[in-house]
Amino acid sequence: MERALCDPCIPQRLLKAAAPTPPTQGAALRMEIEAKLRHEFERGAVDGRMTREQARVAGLGFIERHFDAIDRGHRGAITFDDYLGFLEARAARPQ
Repeated sequence: MERALCDPCIPQRLLKAAAPTPPTQGAALRMEIEAKLRHEFERGAVDGRMTREQARVAGLGFIERHFDAIDRGHRGAITFDDYLGFLEARAARPQ
């Protein structure tokens, strides 16, 4: 006699009550991604701006490596909008 495997950490009554959540799509997915990116950026930024050194200290290697491309105005500090614009331009380029 075979029995279906169950998760021993979650009582069966709770498993049955929990409905699976559909994957995020479209505009909601974009908002979710942007919120995560903003959270990481703000972790290293001071007053909404980030230098290359602040990116390094915060462990944001992608920003540190691409800092010159993100800082198109050569101001020495970037904003979240600069970062987002860089990502959007990069995504629009054919690979």
